[in-house]
Order: sequence, then C-alpha cells, then structure tokens
Amino acid sequence: MRELLERVERATPAGRDRAVDGLRALAIGGVVLGHWLVTALVADSGTLRGASPLSALPQLAPASWLFQTLSVFFLVGGLVAARGWARSTERYRVWLGRRLARLFGPVVTVVAVWTVAAVTMLASGVSLDVVLALARLVWSPLWFLLVFAALTALTPLATKSVSLRTATAPPRQSPAPTTTAPTQPALAPTATAPTRQIPTPTTTAPTQQAPRPPPRRHRSGGPLP
Repeated sequence: MRELLERVERATPAGRDRAVDGLRALAIGGVVLGHWLVTALVADSGTLRGASPLSALPQLAPASWLFQTLSVFFLVGGLVAARGWARSTERYRVWLGRRLARLFGPVVTVVAVWTVAAVTMLASGVSLDVVLALARLVWSPLWFLLVFAALTALTPLATKSVSLRTATAPPRQSPAPTTTAPTQPALAPTATAPTRQIPTPTTTAPTQQAPRPPPRRHRSGGPLP
C-alpha cells in the first residue's frame, strides 16, 4: 500500500491536488452507492418497474444517510472551477465551452449507447414499458448535471463577489494581550485571642480625721473631769 501511494505521489503533477481528487471520488462513489441502495427493478405481471428496497427493508434507511455526498460533489466542482478560472487567460465563452464539453462529453456516450440498446430491445419484442423503466433508471440521476452546468457558468460572478467582499471587509484586529495579576491566595482566618484588660489602679486619698476639739478647761485652769 505504501509503495502504491509513493508511486501515485511521484506521478502527480506539481499543480494537481490529490486531496481534491479524493473528495471527488468520495462524492461520486456516494452518489452511485446511494442510488443503488434506493433503486431496484421488480418483475411484476410480466413487466419491470422501479421500486425502492427501503420500502421492504426500512432498517437500512439510516445507511442511506451516509451516501448523501452530492453536496461534496458540488463543493469540489466549485473549487476546481474557481481555480481554473483564476488561472485561465481565455475569454469567458471559450473557458465555459471547454468545461461544459468535459462535463457533458460522457453524457453523449451514454445517450449513444442507450439509443442503440433501446432500439435493439424494442426490435426484439421487449415492451415499451420495460424499456421506459430501464431508461428512467439511467436518466433520472443525471438531473444534477444541469444544475452543475448553471453553477459553473456563474463561476466568474461568484469569484468576483467573493473578492469584493474580502476587499471591503474591515481588517480583523486581534485583541491586545491582557496581563492578569496573579491572584494571591486568601489568608486563612486567624483566631484572635481576647484582649486582657488590665484594671487601672485607683488612688484612694487617705481619709482625714476631723481634729479633736481641745479639752475644756476649768476656770481654775485644770481640765474638767
């Protein structure tokens, strides 16, 4: 497998994007498998008619969601067309004619082959209903080619609108880096010891004793008894 990938890489031109080729193959494979899952031929009363196997096997319906790759087909086609138009130096009519020729060239081959097959079946006695049922299986999936051709024709207009939108868009300003100060961890609450109040010393003035009255003396000069 590795040797195969290396060989493919060596054979890839410098201007070819293999990732786009891979997406294109994925889209085509999804379209083919999706139509195969929902389309069948049923023999009924000697004729053939188209029917969907999902009507008899509804449990396979989620599997059909995996094959919804038509949007990828349009995405890749638009990318390739835009790149081709950007590199092209041809006039619009010439460029578009070349792309539509590449798109509808295989359809011409399918038309030629099925014209011969239809004429052969009708000549061999196959009923017209059977031929029409087979033709519907072939032609009904090709409706998207008309839509794809219309979008391809709009490629120059689409690329121009995108360029104008990009040119008129205001420049995107990157936000200025902001410096955030490191957050200091919160300190754990500390238990505060109750303040011990020291009583203020009070000074008590000494009690003054009233002076004793002098002893009463007798007229004679001696103290009274």
